[in-house]
Amino acid sequence: MTDKERLKAYDGVYESLLKEREQVQAEMQRLKGLGKIRSATYQQMIAHKLTVQTLLDRFKAKGIEPPETQKE
Repeated sequence: MTDKERLKAYDGVYESLLKEREQVQAEMQRLKGLGKIRSATYQQMIAHKLTVQTLLDRFKAKGIEPPETQKE
């Protein structure tokens, strides 16, 4: 695997984590709307969101972000 391919793979993982975070947030909003913020599912969503955010933060700390979010 070339460096360019590897970076593209990291970008793909980063983008999939962003989408996953959005999906988790949407599900949390849905559950919140139903008044289920104390449910086990909602609590699991919080844990999942924190896990995904931690991974995103680790990528960002190493300077790995999708091209459209990088500053020029």
